[in-house]
Amino acid sequence: GIEGMIAVGETIRNRAERHGTIPAIEALRPHQYAFWMRPRDEQARLLQDEAVYVKAKLAWYASEVSDLTHGATHYENLHDFKRPKWARGMVKTAVIGEHTFWKEK
Repeated sequence: GIEGMIAVGETIRNRAERHGTIPAIEALRPHQYAFWMRPRDEQARLLQDEAVYVKAKLAWYASEVSDLTHGATHYENLHDFKRPKWARGMVKTAVIGEHTFWKEK
């Protein structure tokens, strides 16, 4: 849903701030965000879906001023996957839908 999309936008922005980069660099890092791991034809289909595009665009703008994740830089769907090894030593900050969000201590 839209709340989850806003939360993912927050993680991108939080990573960029933490790393001193820009959001595009963080969003496009290999193996970080599920969208970019989809087959190219599925990416293209989603990008051409105007409803998905508008929802993503609104979520991105909302993520600039929201803090649903309380500063999280990472997240995972624990419904589909168990707690990832990279989350050890991190603080759980929020649960939104089926996603759990973390930040470094």
